[in-house]
Amino acid sequence: MNDQLQANIFRFVFLIGIQLLILKQIPIELASFRLLIFLYPMYILLLPTQSPKQLLIFLGFLMGLTLDMFYDSPGVHAGALVFTGFIRDFSLRMFGVDMEKVKSLTPSRANIGFGKFAQISAFVLFLHIFVYYTFDVFTFVYIGEILVKTIGSFIVSYPVFLAYALIFNSKK
Repeated sequence: MNDQLQANIFRFVFLIGIQLLILKQIPIELASFRLLIFLYPMYILLLPTQSPKQLLIFLGFLMGLTLDMFYDSPGVHAGALVFTGFIRDFSLRMFGVDMEKVKSLTPSRANIGFGKFAQISAFVLFLHIFVYYTFDVFTFVYIGEILVKTIGSFIVSYPVFLAYALIFNSKK
């Protein structure tokens, strides 16, 4: 088993563990809304750039399904992570990542620069959270609630997202 595969398996298990054992236990209330801290989309973001879209979507579904079992949210995490897997490559290209240049590498801060990584992370995380809360209520009737929860969860999640990148993802 090569090092990259081992690292991605470890990251999969590690992020699920952090999400379930720590982040799920932190209660954050905004008015009458309970906000969540999202770290697990980092897994999809950090998969190697040469990963086929089908693999990104499958791994997103697998991770999301695992989280859904513990959050008692049938399909919500899975659906949002499938979406994240679907838009990951588009997001990288949109922010100017040369997919050929970082071909076998992860789109980490070490490989694409912290500024670009921070922008891509913000974009992907915001969309992931928006899709998560949209799937949670499954209607745009509650668009105000969806936006409040999305913005609130983004504000509490993004620093955690960047801290993870700074602490655990400094290597190429």
